[in-house]
Amino acid sequence: HYYYWIITIDIQEIVMGVRLMLGGRKMTNKVTTVRFHIGGDDEIKTEHNRREESTVKWEPHIDMEGKHEVLRDMSIEETYEELFGRAIEEYDAKQKRRDRRIGGVHEYMEQVRADSRGRVNHKTRTKGKNLAYEVIVGVGSVKPEFDETTGRMKRDKDGNILTPFLVPDDICEAVLKNYLAAWDTRNPHLRLYGAYLHGDEGGAMHMHLDFVPWADGYTRGMSVQTSLSKALSQQGCKSEGWTRNSHVVWAERERNFIESILEEQYGYTVIHPDAAADSPERRLYDWLDTDAGQDCIKKSGYVAVGPQTTVTIVD
Repeated sequence: HYYYWIITIDIQEIVMGVRLMLGGRKMTNKVTTVRFHIGGDDEIKTEHNRREESTVKWEPHIDMEGKHEVLRDMSIEETYEELFGRAIEEYDAKQKRRDRRIGGVHEYMEQVRADSRGRVNHKTRTKGKNLAYEVIVGVGSVKPEFDETTGRMKRDKDGNILTPFLVPDDICEAVLKNYLAAWDTRNPHLRLYGAYLHGDEGGAMHMHLDFVPWADGYTRGMSVQTSLSKALSQQGCKSEGWTRNSHVVWAERERNFIESILEEQYGYTVIHPDAAADSPERRLYDWLDTDAGQDCIKKSGYVAVGPQTTVTIVD
């Protein structure tokens, strides 16, 4: 009896762990992943995003007959004029000395790029702030499933490679466009000037979102300036410590929103066991792949993940 009591406690703890790992959401038999990556302006490739022939003709991985859409497309100069033009004029009007005047949007952009408070660019090794940022959002994955014994890709009875995390293109497109439609409301301080849907690169469908952060209320310099940290703070994403700055808090919030669309509207479970291999969460995840783990999930009221739907790490 004592041995049975120990097992009962372990099972309860495991069930609680499953729910914790899923954020309290119910597991379904459709499992996938979500990618949410943010980079600086050195990663923005506008010609590539627009699918300009002069650029993509040198990119053989792109199928020009595949799905690609330009959903929003402004120049960064237009965006800076819209956001900061008036603030520049107001600031310059107060300056008695000409050398303290900014002069215009292009001059302000040069100041931003040369700002010594920015981080070192890992490609050019120069220091300066980003003029803009890009988020790449992806739904699903074409990553195949591998046999742990042979190391080979698993195939179905017809010889097709198993890709258990792949989401149909129509659902990917709907989820990404749903997220795009909510962007301006969710992110009032991140001015979106470019949105490009790509389903023509052989991988999972994804979207590039280019934006300029802006914040107001400055008492020194222009009243409105570009600053990602302050922009995120002004829309409710504040730093929670050294390892959870405003960028991390915001990215997590946005990814959770995308996951909620997949789960609530399309019945997918999004799991991201991106913990260390020896962490309790990762060991729990690995255990769930066993027969005992599957049985536990069934008993706890969850629908078990099938043998062809193991989970990969979300980027």
